[in-house]
Amino acid sequence: MKRVHRKHSADFKSKVAIEALKEQKTLAQISEQYALHANQISDWKKVLLEGSSSLFEKETAKGKTSTAIDLDAYQAMHTKQAQTYIKDWTSITSFTTTSVNINP
Repeated sequence: MKRVHRKHSADFKSKVAIEALKEQKTLAQISEQYALHANQISDWKKVLLEGSSSLFEKETAKGKTSTAIDLDAYQAMHTKQAQTYIKDWTSITSFTTTSVNINP
């Protein structure tokens, strides 16, 4: 009987590799959970580690790469985090701007 070759998506591979990087489970446990060979998981983990630096490279106009992150994306991410924090904080403390008298 011929064995079926399975193709895994990039999302699946990264999910499994990240789980292996966390080291919360053994390779054997992850292998069993996803029905994969431990060597396959190790290979994906290695690819993830080797390629992770490319996430921080930015291509310049001349086609060269520089090690810089997208500043706009970084600022947008932190702005959203700050908005979420403020929203959570105000809901916890029941603080509203209408209940504060700034001018005596």
